[in-house]
Amino acid sequence: MSLVSKILQACRDHAAQPAVIDGDEAHTYRDLEQMSARVAAGLQNMGCRVGDIVAVEMPRSFELYASILGVWRAACGANAIAPSGPPDRRRLVLTQSATRVVLVRPDDVPQSAPVADVRYLSTEDLQEGGHPPRDVDGANSYVVATSGSTGQPKCVVLGPAALDGLAVWHADTWKHEVAPRTLALASVGFDVCFQEMAATLTVGAALVVVDDQTRRDSFALLRLIEKHEVVRAFMTVASLQMLAIAADAVGGPPACLREIVPSGERLVLNDEVRELCAVHGIVLVNQYGPSETHVVTEYRLDGPPAGWPVYPPLGTAVGEADLLALDGDIVRPLHEGEETELVISGPMVGHGYRGDPELTSAKFREYQHEDGSRRRCYRSGDTVRLQDGLLHFTGRVDEQLKIRGYRVEPGEVEAVLLRVPGIRQVAVLGVRTHGTLGLVAVVTEKEPGAVTRSALAAALTDTLPDYMHPRRFLRLSELPMNTNGKVARRTLTELVESGGGSDVDA
Repeated sequence: MSLVSKILQACRDHAAQPAVIDGDEAHTYRDLEQMSARVAAGLQNMGCRVGDIVAVEMPRSFELYASILGVWRAACGANAIAPSGPPDRRRLVLTQSATRVVLVRPDDVPQSAPVADVRYLSTEDLQEGGHPPRDVDGANSYVVATSGSTGQPKCVVLGPAALDGLAVWHADTWKHEVAPRTLALASVGFDVCFQEMAATLTVGAALVVVDDQTRRDSFALLRLIEKHEVVRAFMTVASLQMLAIAADAVGGPPACLREIVPSGERLVLNDEVRELCAVHGIVLVNQYGPSETHVVTEYRLDGPPAGWPVYPPLGTAVGEADLLALDGDIVRPLHEGEETELVISGPMVGHGYRGDPELTSAKFREYQHEDGSRRRCYRSGDTVRLQDGLLHFTGRVDEQLKIRGYRVEPGEVEAVLLRVPGIRQVAVLGVRTHGTLGLVAVVTEKEPGAVTRSALAAALTDTLPDYMHPRRFLRLSELPMNTNGKVARRTLTELVESGGGSDVDA
């Protein structure tokens, strides 16, 4: 059964139940089916063909999720775009992805299209009739834009297998007695927003929409979780850490919350996160996967949080993901103890970069497996180590730092500094001064003045060789975040290089 068929089956089985709770209004599965059918029929009537990319430029809302489902029912790929994003980037994403139709809310139709040959329509403008919506998956499922080294976004196109397999995996691994009512928290255009939909709507549970104001206020987010009895939340590591601090200030998280699924960047556990999970036995599910494949590994932390490591493993494969090493021109299984670039194979591997065949052929290639078969693979650029049967992240092929001739992984330094009392967040950067690359640690504190330079230096002296010691320690009130809630390391590096931040005192 296809992903679309699973959601439509849920619409039939749970017609009167809430599918999307948006503010004070609960929209039922019947509402979801009806609006998505109107969108699908309207897109087909205006000439959209199987595999076309249709943008949905809306904030998190019932209309957003119903429109994405409508795009899928028209057998098209969805390109979700946040209307609050930078206009230039939105235009670049539309151009790069070859999007020709953009769905917006009625009041958001522009006077003139910002991009030539792109038609903006409200969902009310779509003409129904003549073309019943499909209940099978199209060739493309969604487009997600990632940052490119040239400053131009790369638009990755993924097929339906990525979300379909992920939805099945979430349903099979959900062990709690209550339905997985889930926050709709992820940034529009982040691949996790599609995961929230697939994992929730295929099993008849409800998405609880988080508006932008609540998303920025962890205390308000805790109140929303409690009000709507949310049991699962997908969130970035930075958002998890902020939620943990807020929960600690109010005496703990709501008792309804059962699982948190952090993703998007390397999971870092501090005391606040451990305390958050210890109060009511919240399970953390660490997930990993590049945008080009979506989620391919998971590791469940469900024992006593006090024993959880600072950097949990990536874990083991999700669904049909095949995690491989490249040995010359041959791919093979990873060997215990080896550290290598991770190569991913399986049905979740994306189609490639829209409009960039050269980059697609470089990153998405067919290799011969040592068993003699041919495998289509994606080279992740992430280095991993297999230890005791579990995958561990060790760094990036293209971001490894060489300090005085030694290879340094900033994450290893961050792990040590996070243990210093008073530290809330830390980011270690490679910053070039007078032609020499050195480390700079930028920290935020639980309260002003909680951290001293001598405490930071002492922690490093006891643990790491001197070439791994940052030459400067800077403090900021907050680390800059990108639109997906990750630490914006490029922005942070530019801030440091321009003299931003204040030195941590002795």
